[in-house]
Amino acid sequence: PVIITSAYSPTSSRDESITAAYRNAALLHRAGVGLAFSTDDASDVRNLPYHAAHSVAFGLPREEALRAVTLGPAEILGVDALTGSLDAGKRADLIVTDGDPLQYLTRVDRLWIGG
Repeated sequence: PVIITSAYSPTSSRDESITAAYRNAALLHRAGVGLAFSTDDASDVRNLPYHAAHSVAFGLPREEALRAVTLGPAEILGVDALTGSLDAGKRADLIVTDGDPLQYLTRVDRLWIGG
């Protein structure tokens, strides 16, 4: 599996298209690689949905982008039996939003941590 920490930063290489880094999540998914999105520091965590949405714009299926911020990270960390999806017996960390969670202006309306 791969943890992507900067899905919307352009490449610094002059030999690649400026969008090369943006396509990484889609390329990895098509190759069968498990994904998770993360951030480089705690202050950027509010932009995590933007990482996922940006990857969708460059070819990652929407369902896989959502998985990469839920069950994907839980699997990589080995805690998927406890969290990461809404299944019986799992810890329920849940958000309710006022729109599409991958849209930049969507706000969290309700939040439950630990069920």
